[in-house]
Amino acid sequence: MRRQSMRRETVRRATIRRRTRTLGFTRLLLLAGALPFAIGSSLGIQPSWGAPTQGGVINISADLMSSNDDTRQYTASGNVILEFTNGKINADKMTVQQAASGALDWARCENNVKFERSDPEAKTSLKGVCKTLDYYESQRKAIFLGGVKMDLSTPKLDEPARITGSRIEMDLTTEENRVLGSAGEQARVKIKPRQADAATPAEPVDLTADLIVMNNKTQQYVATGSPLLVRPTARLKAKEIKFELDPTGTDLRKASGNGDVVFDSKHPTGALMHATADNAVFESQTNMVTLTGHVVASRTRPNDERPTVTQCEEFRYNLKTREGAALKAKSIVPENALPGRPGEVKKPQ
Repeated sequence: MRRQSMRRETVRRATIRRRTRTLGFTRLLLLAGALPFAIGSSLGIQPSWGAPTQGGVINISADLMSSNDDTRQYTASGNVILEFTNGKINADKMTVQQAASGALDWARCENNVKFERSDPEAKTSLKGVCKTLDYYESQRKAIFLGGVKMDLSTPKLDEPARITGSRIEMDLTTEENRVLGSAGEQARVKIKPRQADAATPAEPVDLTADLIVMNNKTQQYVATGSPLLVRPTARLKAKEIKFELDPTGTDLRKASGNGDVVFDSKHPTGALMHATADNAVFESQTNMVTLTGHVVASRTRPNDERPTVTQCEEFRYNLKTREGAALKAKSIVPENALPGRPGEVKKPQ
């Protein structure tokens, strides 16, 4: 826009095209460039794209645009579209606050927010929706609010990874992201790796909880608030669940449950295992789950009339071979010999 002598300026049904070094509306590009990278890396899947603000051209269009030199605030409203190389952001309203130094202070996108970004060379893409998106440059933090859904596509995954929650907080400095659920719906992270070979199938990971904290540096996820980790052959409940992806970010490396653990597994032969314990650790490299503390493990083979129950302080079970070992065992008896024990083994869902 041509600069006028007045401090306030309003333009209706406008389109602005400027090089990325220009101040004002183009500062929103920092937001657009930082978020897709942060989301992808939080899943342990590093997109190859860099900052899209270097040397590119962006287009901003809206029904109404206004600026105030006194407050250093820029606003676009009505069918707002921010386009940049291989991506765009849509919203009903966008506001940019410029700091006294001329740098970006904060930016906000409001109502019907949609964002997408792709890297054709790496064959990765990210799409998402939310009600409100806030970005704070000095803190390097972004907050997504209201029905947040994010889908990340990459050749390493069989289908897009999905993150959902009522609120997602991203710290672009520490690379720690917090996904929060609502009173009516828990936060959720679902990942389906692409199978590397027929002999080693990769199982999907579906994690739900009131709060899921994801850290790219450690490749670790921590879930609290009625967390549940589900895979096709097993499920884990506990007060707290942690899991780590392997270095490539394509499969589960390790998972653990702490406090009031309930573990269920189903073997391809139909054999079932149901156990309760204080703690549990699963190592994918060995297919071994280790349960400790007040363990009660119930195992049922396809032709068994009733389960066999093991009470011990530590129980090791191989999910592939179905071999189990009890340490400090108190008893190994048919389930109907234990008063008050349920007669049905829970199956993974």
